[in-house]
Amino acid sequence: MLHESSSVLSSDDTFSVSEFIKTVNQAVKKHFGQGVWLHGEIQELKIPGHVYFTLVDNDGDKKAVLSASIWQGVYSAMKSKLAESGLQLADGLKVRVFGEPDLYSGNGRFSFKVAKIDPRFTLGDLIAQREAVVKQLKLKKLYDANRAVELALVPMRVGIITSVGSAAHADVLKTFKDSNIGFTILVHDARMQGDDSVSSVVAALQKMDTRNDLDLLMLVRGGGSKNDLIAFDSLEIATAIAECRLPVFTGIGHEIDVSVADEVAHLSHKTPTACATAVIELVRDFIESTEQAWDGIATFALRELESATSRLADRANRISSKVLDALAGAGKR
Repeated sequence: MLHESSSVLSSDDTFSVSEFIKTVNQAVKKHFGQGVWLHGEIQELKIPGHVYFTLVDNDGDKKAVLSASIWQGVYSAMKSKLAESGLQLADGLKVRVFGEPDLYSGNGRFSFKVAKIDPRFTLGDLIAQREAVVKQLKLKKLYDANRAVELALVPMRVGIITSVGSAAHADVLKTFKDSNIGFTILVHDARMQGDDSVSSVVAALQKMDTRNDLDLLMLVRGGGSKNDLIAFDSLEIATAIAECRLPVFTGIGHEIDVSVADEVAHLSHKTPTACATAVIELVRDFIESTEQAWDGIATFALRELESATSRLADRANRISSKVLDALAGAGKR
């Protein structure tokens, strides 16, 4: 060792690499005590066992980046806590985490070892983002636009936007098939979660809306965590729905999930199956009302026929009586 153990170092003090890393870690631990809370956005998430990601803070044009990790055992407990709030770690998620900084001697990498996470911070951020999107839609007069679109009297031609091969896709097609009504169904595949989901759904909505052989569009996706469904709170998807000339029905997530896409849709439903059922009920209501109208027409026609028959018989009887009276009078003369 070529340096004096002192709080004040001279320019001649020399550390070995391991001594330097140990000294830095001691200094960091002394300054931050038993840990510190940080907040930032998750990027480059990897979960091969232990969890590794980059915690990013964007302040205008400035960007601060810190490597972070969560040991597998800690993550197992953390994952359950996140699930209780309907969350899971994902790129783009803003988080508040507790842990301690560490300079690892094995690779010289400075990182932050996460021990706890605050789900309330993430939920609050998601709510704030959602409220900002709704505000923009209302300012642009798009919030109620699709609800003002006229719905076809008998929506038999349905365009479905979903992930082909998913449970939602299968459930919706089965529901229509089981109705025994001759719907015309067109399906457009779209990514329902992940980095490309927003652009994929927007493109599908815009393409299907240009068709002249459809009466309405359905946007459906099964349930998932809050950040699985985060795309449906985006301004881009909400705007695409609002600008559709066809009415858009949504069935996104589970019964407790309500997205901005649901809010701007012509009608929203709790699940994909419920969405399909709603379309079927519209057609059944029309069939029932038509049958009732025909029953009314038939009843009216029957009554009119019976009345006309009665009047005709009465008139015939009167004519017959007059003829008989005339013949009788002629016989007397």
